[in-house]
Amino acid sequence: MATIAKDYRRNDDNRTLWAPYWLRSLECKPADIAANAALLWSFPAAKYGTRKILLHGFAVQLITAYTGGTPAINIGSGTLATDVVTVGGTVTTVDVDDYIPAADVTCATPALYWAATGDWITSALLMTNAAPCVITPADATVPVITATCAASAAAGLFRVLALISEVPTL
Repeated sequence: MATIAKDYRRNDDNRTLWAPYWLRSLECKPADIAANAALLWSFPAAKYGTRKILLHGFAVQLITAYTGGTPAINIGSGTLATDVVTVGGTVTTVDVDDYIPAADVTCATPALYWAATGDWITSALLMTNAAPCVITPADATVPVITATCAASAAAGLFRVLALISEVPTL
């Protein structure tokens, strides 16, 4: 047996503060993002500080079936020069289908499509706690999550859901 020299337990931790929560994108129209990228979320250090972002789950909610063309939705990763880059700005693609590859989404059938293949699911299943499962916020070269649609469609509507938690590092 040993004598307790110092009690390092914290009584001020808010247990719900670090609980996972859902991010929900706005509704995306394939015609608006054909041949371009939709910026879903950015992770600037100005907002998240030194916390790491742990990505627990991803899904595409296909609200309205696509008609016309053969769209292929990919949810991927990229970076912005700074967080003030907006519509018309440039996103640097890191991996077009890092989180949800097009093969995981059937664009002709409205449903909730969970990530089933790709880099993120492999990393999550192996519990590597490295990219793409963990994002390190930054104010320059800001990490982002994007959606792309490989072909234009006459109709269709989707949103993206991501379950994240903020891991305190200080």
